[in-house]
Amino acid sequence: MREFLKRSGILVVSLLGGNLGGLLVIPFGLVVVEFVIFPLAFAVGALFAAIGAGWVGNLLAPGGSRFLPIVAISEIAAAVVAVALLVVMARTPPGTLPSPLFVVALGMILIALGASWAAWRFRSPERYMGRDATITLGLVGLAVLLFVATLFVASLFGLTGP
Repeated sequence: MREFLKRSGILVVSLLGGNLGGLLVIPFGLVVVEFVIFPLAFAVGALFAAIGAGWVGNLLAPGGSRFLPIVAISEIAAAVVAVALLVVMARTPPGTLPSPLFVVALGMILIALGASWAAWRFRSPERYMGRDATITLGLVGLAVLLFVATLFVASLFGLTGP
């Protein structure tokens, strides 16, 4: 029962972190086309889901989390979700998808499942809090850089509004 609660705690924090990261990107859908903003929201959300899963994994599970494999699994899950959404968007008439907030929250469930599984699976015998803090800062910086670079490239291709 304790292990179930620990794994559930990792999943919940991963889901909250992913939704926070993804939903911070969604308002920019007002100026960037949907087929750019959804994959960006999933990519940024996956970084935050990995951060949440890694840190809660450090606190709740024995040993320490290995952040980079957690990030890799989260980003792979985000890519799968983004491709699936783009396929659905291509096959449905415009305006028939649910709210963007709902779409991102639904996609984050799958991403958080991947991140929490990875946080439990990729453990190390020791904890390296200093290294984990450095990786966390690097991931937040990567999320900001990814966001700014995507908006810049989208503007170059005319995929932004006025």
